[in-house]
Parts: sequence; C-alpha cells; structure tokens
Amino acid sequence: MTSWTYTCTILTIAIALSSANTLRSQEIHNDSVEEDTITSIHSVTLQGNITELQQILEHNNLIVNALNSGSQMPIHIASAMGTIEIMQLLKEYGANINAKNAVGKCPIHLATDKGDMAAIQWLIQHGAQVNPRDHKGQEPIHSASARGYVDIMRYLKGRGASIRSRDSKGKQPMHLAARGYKCGTIRAENQIASMKWLLQQNVPISVQDTLGRQPIHHSTKSGNVPIVQWLLGHDADPLARDCRKIQPIHIAAQYGHAAIITLLIDNGSTVTIRNDIGEEPIHYAAKNGRVGAIETLAKCGADINIQDSRGVAPIHLAARFGHIKAMQWLEKHGANMSAKDQNSAQAIHWAAYGGQVEILQLLIDYGTDPCTTEINGFQPIHSAAQGGSVKVLRFLDKHGANINAPSNDNTQPIDIARTMGHFEIVDWLLEQDARISKDEL
Repeated sequence: MTSWTYTCTILTIAIALSSANTLRSQEIHNDSVEEDTITSIHSVTLQGNITELQQILEHNNLIVNALNSGSQMPIHIASAMGTIEIMQLLKEYGANINAKNAVGKCPIHLATDKGDMAAIQWLIQHGAQVNPRDHKGQEPIHSASARGYVDIMRYLKGRGASIRSRDSKGKQPMHLAARGYKCGTIRAENQIASMKWLLQQNVPISVQDTLGRQPIHHSTKSGNVPIVQWLLGHDADPLARDCRKIQPIHIAAQYGHAAIITLLIDNGSTVTIRNDIGEEPIHYAAKNGRVGAIETLAKCGADINIQDSRGVAPIHLAARFGHIKAMQWLEKHGANMSAKDQNSAQAIHWAAYGGQVEILQLLIDYGTDPCTTEINGFQPIHSAAQGGSVKVLRFLDKHGANINAPSNDNTQPIDIARTMGHFEIVDWLLEQDARISKDEL
C-alpha cells in the first residue's frame, strides 16, 4: 500500500469519527445502549485493539453493526484498515459484510480503494458480493482500475466482475483508468498498466460513456501527460467528439493543461475546432480563467476575438465569470473590449449579470460606458437586476447608471427584479426612489 493511499484512508476514517457525537445504529433499537459504548467500538476498531474490541462485543454484541454519523460500521473501518483479525472477530459477532456506508460503499469497496488483496479475498470468501454498487454506481473493479491495481482487477474478474460494467454516468473501468484517482498522485505507470490489461481483454480504447466521451477525454481532464501520450500511441483519436461535439482539446483548455493542448495539436488536433454551439477551445479557457491555456492557444493560432454561434467571445465569458487576469491578458493582447454578442450585449453586460464588480471597474477603466445598451435597450443595470446582485446595482448607480432606465419596451430594472424574484434588489431600488411601472400600480 502506498503512503498516500494510507493517508487518504486514515483521513477519511478520522473525519467520520470526529463527528461521532450523533452516533446511531440501523440495527439497534435499544435505548439503554450508551452512546459512549457505540463510540468506543469504532475507535477501538480503528486502533486495531482486538482484545478491547472483544470485551466490548462480549458485553453487548448488538452494537457490532452500530453506525457513526458517517454511516460507517466497524466492519467498514476494519476493511479499510485491512485488519483481518478484527474483520474476523466482527463477522463472528454478526457484522454485515455487505453493509453500505453514507456514500454507498461496502467493505469490499473500501478494501479495494486501499489495494488490499488479502482483505478483498477474505471478504469474498466470507460472503461479500463481488460487484456491489456505490452511490455513483461504481463497483470495486472501477476503483481498482482507477488506482492501477491490475492484480485486483484480474482477481475480481475471475470472481465474476465485469470489465465492461458501467457506472451511473456510463463510465467503464477503461475510462476510470484513463482518468485516475483524485486523492493523492497515482503514478502514470499504474494507470497505464490498467489500460494495457483492459486492452488485452479486448476492451476498445474508443469505448464511450453516456456523454459519448472516450478515455482520451477523461485523461485530458486529469492533465496527466504520460497517460495522454500512451493513449495517442495506442490509436486513441485526438479528434474524438462527445455528444456535444466536445473534443479532448476543449477539455484540456477548460482545465488549463497547456502541455496537453500542445501535445494534442502535435497529434492532429486544432485550435479552431468547435463544439455544438460553436465554442472553440479558447472559449473554454476564458470561461475558466486559464491564462496559460489562453496564451498557448493564441500562440498556436487561436483568434482571441472569435465568436461562437451566439456571438459570444472569450472576453464575454471571462467577464461573466470574474476572471480578471484573463481579462487583462486578453485586453493586453488586442481583444475587442466592446465586442457584441448576437443581442449586442458587451462584456460589461455579462459582468453585471455575473455580479462581477471588479470586472466592471476594469472595463470602466478601459473606457467602457456603464450605460451602454444592447439590442433590446437593456443597460448593464438591467443585467444586474436579472443576475440578482445588489452590490453591482450599487456600483453602477455610483458610476452614473439610471436606476429607472427604460428598455425599448419600457422595462425597468425593478420590473426585471420582480419577475426574477430578486426582492432584495426590489427593496433597494424602492429605497432609492425607483419608479414603479404603471402596470404595477
């Protein structure tokens, strides 16, 4: 077992135990059982103190399946720790080895998460199901694949687990091997070993999940360059599209993996590829504030003023989601700060809707008019009323915006706030003597 796996296991258990003041039990209906007794069985199990555990169970064996506030039974803790003597003792006193915790994991899930073959074998030999599903619909073989435990994958398959089993999002073990596990750092060679073995079992490298995403999509999300390289070297398609025509380069841009963007381009991808609404990778990078990815894409030929099918440019998305460094980079490198979408809304409208006061100040400093109108006559103050930010309305009011500004059809900010149910804004506008439209009188 690697040190990071052990650390993650201990932290998970310790967190669950720390809130044990509200301990309860699924299988106990005896009000005479003291909370301290229930608490101690979990603590003693965690400590691996078999002598004290046996004394507790001899005194009251009904608490063998007691739950702490994280819905962990002692058997969950023992399985995660791999203390087989403790597991054996708990089983002798009636522990439910197929019980699920708060996230739907059975003891065999927890043993698999740790990579403990001995604990897994013991559990199966004593009646544990091979393929129970947690709340994500994942079986132990999914966990083993994500962590690179090939021996465990092979063992589980031999006991009936399916290497083509899908979780609730349609991901198979191959997808999870490509993605890896988020707690700690899984070494690339472990994930590659999982994928190699699955490939040998005739699992295709292009298998799709529910969203139509292939393993290469999942690997670009994780940002592990050796994994992406391995997949590309084994005929993974760098231009693979999911159900929304999203390609791996879009995902790499979304998560800011500049090295993977370059790798994908070197293997045939392009910076101008569009998804189902016309967004290019640079839109994804701007929306998520990935300045390094924006710079890499621009160096590779991306147009920083490119608009999608709605007329939305990277500057609009950076403004909407408050990414000031991305805004500054785009402005410095020639982005059109007055770019208009299909409704003639500018970045200042998007920032107002998103509640981004710092971006509004930046745009005003760049010379943007805080009272500029779009095609329907809406000003940023209308966008702020729609977005629900009193802070933005106050800012715009101080910078000359008209709180009673009418749109082309005479819609005022207070009308929008009422329609959207933003009554805090309505109250503030009334305090500022905003006029109520005739329809509301």
